[in-house]
Amino acid sequence: MLNSQPLVVGVLALCASLASARADDVMTLINEGTDDVAACVSCHGEEGEGSADMLAPMIAGLNVDYIKATLHGFADGSRPGDTMSTIAPALTSEQIDALASYYAGLVPAAAEWPAEEGAAVPDLALGEQIFQSGDWEHGVPGCVSCHGLNGEGIGAIFPRIAGQLPQYMVTRFEQLSDETAEHTAETALMASVARNLPVEARDAVLAYVAKLDPAAGPVTTVATDDMAWNEPEMPDEPLPDGINWKSAENAYKSQQKRLADPNAYAHKAPAVDTIPEGPEGDMIRFGRDIFINTQQLRGVYVGNDLTCANCHMGAGASPIAAPVWATTVDFPKYRGKNLHVNTVWERIAGCFTYSMNGTPPAPQSKVAVGLESYMKWLAVGIPSNAVQKARGYVYLPVPEEKPDHARGEAVYKARCAVCHGENGQGLKEGARVAFPPLWGENSFNWGAGMHDLEKAAGFIRHNMPLGNPNLTDAEAWDVALYMNSHERPQDPRWLGSVEDTRRFFHRGTNTYGLKTPNGVMGAVGAPLEKPAGVPAAESSAPKPPAMAREQIEAETGAAKN
Repeated sequence: MLNSQPLVVGVLALCASLASARADDVMTLINEGTDDVAACVSCHGEEGEGSADMLAPMIAGLNVDYIKATLHGFADGSRPGDTMSTIAPALTSEQIDALASYYAGLVPAAAEWPAEEGAAVPDLALGEQIFQSGDWEHGVPGCVSCHGLNGEGIGAIFPRIAGQLPQYMVTRFEQLSDETAEHTAETALMASVARNLPVEARDAVLAYVAKLDPAAGPVTTVATDDMAWNEPEMPDEPLPDGINWKSAENAYKSQQKRLADPNAYAHKAPAVDTIPEGPEGDMIRFGRDIFINTQQLRGVYVGNDLTCANCHMGAGASPIAAPVWATTVDFPKYRGKNLHVNTVWERIAGCFTYSMNGTPPAPQSKVAVGLESYMKWLAVGIPSNAVQKARGYVYLPVPEEKPDHARGEAVYKARCAVCHGENGQGLKEGARVAFPPLWGENSFNWGAGMHDLEKAAGFIRHNMPLGNPNLTDAEAWDVALYMNSHERPQDPRWLGSVEDTRRFFHRGTNTYGLKTPNGVMGAVGAPLEKPAGVPAAESSAPKPPAMAREQIEAETGAAKN
């Protein structure tokens, strides 16, 4: 039997020699050119980086099949190009393949392309907007739709545009927008964009694209770290020994600034008889019923004697008592209370946790959907970007003579006790709560917003006594201090001690952790057990596929019988 090893070695050596010859041939073409073909580096640079002087695009790292198709297009005349249309016809198919492979293998580098002399400064913010979202007024989709999130290109049809020379791109746009040109299915897409995008917008997006990193590549996954919440820094500055009045002063100044805005929108909630018919209207009415009679949830989600409308008066529509329609428009929103952006539902859940001293319903429960539906309906007519004139309570300026417990007690007994009781216990008739308790075990807990004195004083001044709110600012402050100098259920965020809980969660204008005539506020130990609520699995909306399967099983069973 013949020994085949020398033959194999010889064939491999020949292949290597041919490959080396082809490599030498393409490198000569690139660096020196031929009699018929100019050297590639003379326009595109030694690394395929392109040239602003030559209006030559960056070709390093482009998709290999895109480069091949482009060169063949120049060669057969299907793609216009002042320079390449005279060069490409002289290339063989083998040379085109070799050039495409070579330039596709180069790593592109970002370039600082010079601006054209006398050209207007492009609007990069507009460019980014068009790149990401398009210009739908002119029927132009976002560049990312075809060219990728980083402008990296997709396959052989949609080239990388990140880092590309803007002046070259302008020339390409002009070629594509030519009404007399014939287009393939691929180029017809960009031809429409080139014709419809206004020049200012075109220049803006090309300038933005030019600043993208051409080596970034595609966005394939989101890093796990990006999906996790950032861990905020907990506030830990030293607190004053007494009430922190600075917080109330800042809240008042901030509100006054908003109210001074001449464009602030004053909303009037729609009338109840305009609630629509049908499933949405039924859910709105259900939510409204829960809102004005939240006690029907006592022992399930509610752990005290309060109802939503006690704090959000007028069934949540009063502009001087924390109207809930403002929440629907303002949220999602960052809240310093829990140091992250909150959804509308998370804001509602806070009311159940703190004001109701209870347990929030699951987000997809009927109670949750009903409340959100009602709140959204109350906001009908509000412009989505409006500055809300009414939001929260109407704060009062902090008086020079600070509030006084004894004065507050006198006002309370004279004006408040008739409804809320001598001991703040509220007024009940059997199980029905006529007037809510203001402190004690059946009132809001130490985490509720009403324990902040500026909120309580603003609410009292503009809404109390009910139907006759004629207290002075000073009297409202005094009563607020008196009311919040009595014990109430523990803050659910309890950290094991009054001192630590105050240090991290009670940095506002309140009495938590401070000594009052009734003792140190919050010194009641750990929170007591709350209502169990209803698990999400048991309170979510019906699932049509499961319902359909049940019906099929029932029909099958009936047929068998």
